[in-house]
Amino acid sequence: MSKKESFILHNSFYEPIKTLSDQELGQIFRVMCEYQFHDVEIEAPPLVKMAFAFIKNDLDNQKNDETYLYTIILSSPLESFIKIGVSSNIDQRLRDFSGLGYDTEIINSRLFKTRKEALLEEAIMHKKFSKFTYCPVQSFGGDSECFLLEIKKEASKKGGGDE
Repeated sequence: MSKKESFILHNSFYEPIKTLSDQELGQIFRVMCEYQFHDVEIEAPPLVKMAFAFIKNDLDNQKNDETYLYTIILSSPLESFIKIGVSSNIDQRLRDFSGLGYDTEIINSRLFKTRKEALLEEAIMHKKFSKFTYCPVQSFGGDSECFLLEIKKEASKKGGGDE
């Protein structure tokens, strides 16, 4: 697994961000760097999130490193739920959640040769469990990829997608 050292800013990135204020441009740059270098989607104002959504696919295509699709239980005194996501560094991702006050339990993790493959399987799982979405009390990057504990048995299968 290689650490991402750089990424390319394409001319096409400018179109969705050209009307942003200087402050918002700074925020989107931070969102892009955190996503590319640390594999984390950080919180941002709605306008910045919307602009990033247009850029994210191109950034994903720049990442060809091995990527994990993970299914974990996040627990705190206030809540417990399942998070399904992708990361090139699953240990760091778990430390990130611990830093937010969550205990973590890995239900399943699967290594894919490319990030694109992992993202495709993640999308299948998110769609499969869409009726069981959960909104965590605490917000974090990827908090829209959370589900009720009742999917645990099905999500613990090989990747959790349709076999």
